Amino acid sequence: MIQPDREMPLYTISVVAKIVGVHEQTLRIYERRGLLSPARVSGHSRMYSQADLEQLEDILYLIREMGVNLAGARVILHMAETSEQIRGDLRSHRISEGTINLKQGNAHDELDEEELD
Repeated sequence: MIQPDREMPLYTISVVAKIVGVHEQTLRIYERRGLLSPARVSGHSRMYSQADLEQLEDILYLIREMGVNLAGARVILHMAETSEQIRGDLRSHRISEGTINLKQGNAHDELDEEELD
């Protein structure tokens, strides 16, 4: 089964507003406040991707369920994104360190074998 690209713009602002149960103007406010960045097609039409919908669900959860204001939601989402980037960097570092340790271990094994000969 082919998975659609999460970043592909698929939904108009009216469709997204209906899906999540907010007014179109609310989505425009979220964009102005830096919480959402929908793609612009055909000049000025906003098109939202699956990733945008997921971001919007997170925003609405923070606002509705957690009682966070828009500025707080922006900070929290930015921190979460930064945390994910750092986590990815750490994983990459551990993988490269593991590769180095593996190579060092192989080098030690080769030296041990040479000493036995």
